[in-house]
Amino acid sequence: MMLQSHELIPMTDAERRVWEQVIPVDHYLRRLATAVDFERFRPLLEASYAGNFGRPPLDVVVMLKLEVLERHYNLSDRGVMDSSALNIACRWFLGLSLTSPLPHNTSMTYFRTRVGASTMQKVFDELVSQARSLGLVKDRLRLKDATHIIANIAIPSTIRLLAEVRQQLLEALQPFAAERVAQEREHAEALHRDTQDLKEQEQLVQRVTHLRAIVAWADAVPEQAAFAQHSSKAQEQLRSALTLAHKVLADRDGSGDKTVSAHDPDARTGKHGHFYTGYLFDMLVDADSAIITAVNVLPASAPMTPTHARESTAISIQVICLTCWSMPTARSLLRSTCCPRTATRALTRRCCSPKNKRPTATRLTQSRSTVLVIAATCSAN
Repeated sequence: MMLQSHELIPMTDAERRVWEQVIPVDHYLRRLATAVDFERFRPLLEASYAGNFGRPPLDVVVMLKLEVLERHYNLSDRGVMDSSALNIACRWFLGLSLTSPLPHNTSMTYFRTRVGASTMQKVFDELVSQARSLGLVKDRLRLKDATHIIANIAIPSTIRLLAEVRQQLLEALQPFAAERVAQEREHAEALHRDTQDLKEQEQLVQRVTHLRAIVAWADAVPEQAAFAQHSSKAQEQLRSALTLAHKVLADRDGSGDKTVSAHDPDARTGKHGHFYTGYLFDMLVDADSAIITAVNVLPASAPMTPTHARESTAISIQVICLTCWSMPTARSLLRSTCCPRTATRALTRRCCSPKNKRPTATRLTQSRSTVLVIAATCSAN
């Protein structure tokens, strides 16, 4: 049974006094709770819920703090609940009594799905706004850089990838045509049994052929009258599985942007010194406070984007100059950058060459530097 919001028991004053004597003043969670006003996030998070309809949600600020604990301590949904049950610093940070039950770990998935990326972006912007109001973010100079995030997945062979994609598609088709799905699963088992002694390339050809046949049938399912009679969740699951299957099949025809996992279909192969599978973490950093003010997570194979454009439209600043420490990937990025707030006026673009070379404003030169920094000089309106 899922926990009700009213079942969360707030920390008592007596517990607070005792715990604050035990938890060091310089503990990260105490400093975080002092610096950040989490209650200012409540209206943003509660807007994702349907008011008085249905069961009252769990306290959204508690759920957000659980997300913070997960990210900071690299915990799973189950791990953050275990840690919150045993660690008094986590209990203090959550504001929950020692006698309070904790949400079920699956509640974290429901919370993330309900809130969504767009609301989390608003929470992030509000956090940066708090730093700005405290005088930490100066909006004088931004440094742009990127790093890599390795996907937490096992990279399957191509044959295994096709099998996983086929399985996902058949599971999505189950509510619409259970009998046909059973037949296709029998065919898949026979295919696996009968091709074990064949060369890998021949096995691959037969599995691709089978997946193409399933996709051709599945493409017609959304056009059938019975499709609309099923839940929106089932419909969306089928559409997503079809999109992934089409992408994997297209990769067989020579696509350079290859899907590498059915479980993390957005992950891609990129290079950051060495080849890796995962994502590119593109960011802007305030030069005065070292606070990250804008982020963009992209597939590893994607080029970096003009991240400052989104930030300049979200707050009242203008980017008046871009300075780039040159490297090959900087050429197209710097030349294509156009800030919406400065579209009607000249935007200075300047490329600084490597050490001991004079900067030039007219030509972008290549270097072997592995670090790209774009400095955006800002001006408050």
